[in-house]
Amino acid sequence: MKHNRIWICLVVALSISLLCGCMDVKNLSEEQADMVAEYSAGVLLRYSDKYEFRLITAEQIAKDKAEQEAKSGATATPDVSATPIPESTDEPDSPENQSLETTEPAEEKPEDKSIPLNDIYKISGLDFSYQSYEFCNEYPKNAKGKVIPAHAENDETLLVITFNVKNTSGADKTAHLSARNIQYMLNVDGSKIQLQKGSNMMVLSNGGLDYLDTKIKKNKSEKAILIYRLSKEREKATSIILSVEEDGVSSEIKLR
Repeated sequence: MKHNRIWICLVVALSISLLCGCMDVKNLSEEQADMVAEYSAGVLLRYSDKYEFRLITAEQIAKDKAEQEAKSGATATPDVSATPIPESTDEPDSPENQSLETTEPAEEKPEDKSIPLNDIYKISGLDFSYQSYEFCNEYPKNAKGKVIPAHAENDETLLVITFNVKNTSGADKTAHLSARNIQYMLNVDGSKIQLQKGSNMMVLSNGGLDYLDTKIKKNKSEKAILIYRLSKEREKATSIILSVEEDGVSSEIKLR
């Protein structure tokens, strides 16, 4: 800053001296005086660092730029490809950050709520077990005594499901199921059929499984059945499941 002021004063003094040497200051015309004043003002404006609109020549601008680059060690233009990419500030769980490929949650396998058949009947010393099933038009065949056989009507078939009731205790055991609220639900290819309680009580002398009323000697077994009247086409069913239910729990038996 100090050097600039000294330089300005020298330039002005030199300019005045040159002008004075070439002409008589006292004899300067008004036009010549204006030229001196204009030249002096131009020099002042060119080198004044306090005047924001000072006059600067193109050569001076180039020189100043070269000096500034030399001082700061002019660097090459930054490589745009090397510019670091700012990290995303989006939340991790925002939709923009989620992958388009999603994985469907694994389908939960329903719990098997079926319980053992003996846990339905709960008769100590008696073991209930499923034996077999069959389609027929009459049951039992060649019936004798007090048993009244069941017959299928036109376009009907009888589904007979056989169980075995065994006395595993060391004494005679009695079974009375007529007073129990045990339900026997048949599922045939998705169609549910409810057994009417007591409908088969006359087919066998013990009343059938749903109306069982019998005494079984120790270490002996007795047959108990369920009979369903179905349409003839049900014989071709691909899925037949029997559910024995009481008090909200059930035991499922897959026949087919």
